[in-house]
Amino acid sequence: MKPHILLSSVTLVCIFHVQTALGQDAISAIARTWKIDKSSISGIMMNMPEEEQSDYLDLNTDNTFVRVDEGKCFVGKWSLDKKTNKIQLVYEHNKQEEFFSIKKIDKNQLVLKLEEDWKNEMVMYLSAVKYPCSI
Repeated sequence: MKPHILLSSVTLVCIFHVQTALGQDAISAIARTWKIDKSSISGIMMNMPEEEQSDYLDLNTDNTFVRVDEGKCFVGKWSLDKKTNKIQLVYEHNKQEEFFSIKKIDKNQLVLKLEEDWKNEMVMYLSAVKYPCSI
């Protein structure tokens, strides 16, 4: 029983940390250019391969985004659900949607979990490269 209580307390602290970091002005807290440093798949840390080392996610204050993934540029609209701490990306060219849970955010680091990837549990670790966003 005690491990369950401890786990619940840790979960509440993590949720409180994300909500506190997002605060009142959540858009300005998250709207910046984020460089993808590394990722983990099923808990195994992976450094970015050479072709992905310049990948980034630029979340603008007008809710548009630019994402460079494996050297390819994508644009679209993004939104933040403050209640669930999830980011939704909607790609302009094909209206595809992606959902990410915010695991950690501060002014220099963002940790996102890809929501659709239930099998591999992909987590991305990003660092802020500039603020405010404008590429």
